[in-house]
Amino acid sequence: MLLHPSKKTVRHPRTQVFPGDLRLLALTVEGASVLPLRQLAARLCGDALQFTRVAACPDSRRVRVCLCIPKSLAEPVAAAVARCFADAVFDQTDGAFQPLPPRRH
Repeated sequence: MLLHPSKKTVRHPRTQVFPGDLRLLALTVEGASVLPLRQLAARLCGDALQFTRVAACPDSRRVRVCLCIPKSLAEPVAAAVARCFADAVFDQTDGAFQPLPPRRH
């Protein structure tokens, strides 16, 4: 990426997140809610948001969204999503958020 000579790039320090500290927050929402949901997650998590996966649900206008976030942010993000998106349905296992499966090499 070429920048104008007068523009300087600013590097923000990234926080180190270890794989055991990550959780998948899986939920389904209406298709129109995907962009505002991603914006909310990015605003709340910042650089701690590792990735977002979006997949269409078959025979429905709903989509499945998975947010990979640190364990410490799982509850606050889930509470904010529940407050802002009345149509959100969380996929939880035994009331807890799913730990991120180990990476295959």
